[in-house]
Amino acid sequence: MNPIVRMMKRYIKMPLKYALPLLFISALVLVSISGCTSSANPTATPTATPAATATDSLISKMMAQVPNVRDVAWWGHIGNKTGSISQVNFGYGTGGDCATITRFNTVANATTEYNNQVNAIKSLSVRSETPNFWGLSYFKNATGHAPTTQQAITAYVGGDYQQHQSAIQYDNFVLFYAHDDRPNGMG
Repeated sequence: MNPIVRMMKRYIKMPLKYALPLLFISALVLVSISGCTSSANPTATPTATPAATATDSLISKMMAQVPNVRDVAWWGHIGNKTGSISQVNFGYGTGGDCATITRFNTVANATTEYNNQVNAIKSLSVRSETPNFWGLSYFKNATGHAPTTQQAITAYVGGDYQQHQSAIQYDNFVLFYAHDDRPNGMG
């Protein structure tokens, strides 16, 4: 007699109290091994292309508190910013008011980017101003704590823009925002 047929006959004659647990255990084994078909070492390929659907939950929580948000553009990994996790650019308020929030994987990488932003402002500034730490309450509400690292620089930028521009760092977040001093347009 064929061994498979012999095994089938033996299990068919088995009492139900033994067959059901065996069936249940077999089903569990099948379910547990069915999810183990992917590669053990998946690799993610970073991209510098803007992704409309890429969002960051902490940045989203911060941005949701800003009144009159418009013109939102999300970016994923930013190739030229070391350790960048996510970035969003958005307009708010009236005139040319805009902000950028970038989240980094470490405080050190965020500090490097903050210094880059500060140098850009310094090269254009007409006069420095006292920082008002725009977005501090947004950061606290989104993360649930006050930042350990908090630094900012603000300058009034003349020329074509006539804007108050600020670079701010809260831990591994860097905010850069510009408030148009003349909502009627450039001058």
